[in-house]
Amino acid sequence: MWSSSTIPERAPLPAAGAARQPLVPLQNQMVEICSRDGTTCQSQFTGSTGYFEFDGLQQGTYKLQTRGSDGGLLDSEVQVLPGEPKELSVIAR
Repeated sequence: MWSSSTIPERAPLPAAGAARQPLVPLQNQMVEICSRDGTTCQSQFTGSTGYFEFDGLQQGTYKLQTRGSDGGLLDSEVQVLPGEPKELSVIAR
């Protein structure tokens, strides 16, 4: 099982003294996980809390991707090991 609610977003740090906007879960967001070579992919939609889950993944390295709240592509590689659940989060600012 591989589940999540975050992928670290690659965004510039806010300027000193800038107000930080609250973190908001991405709801009804399509999240896709693909084998490293891109030949096998699965997709899920996040729930109201941003949670999603992929079951039955074989051991290996996968690419997880989704669109951020600004429409930019967010992606991350994840290593799946047998019997070791992974947890990530997708956070919008």
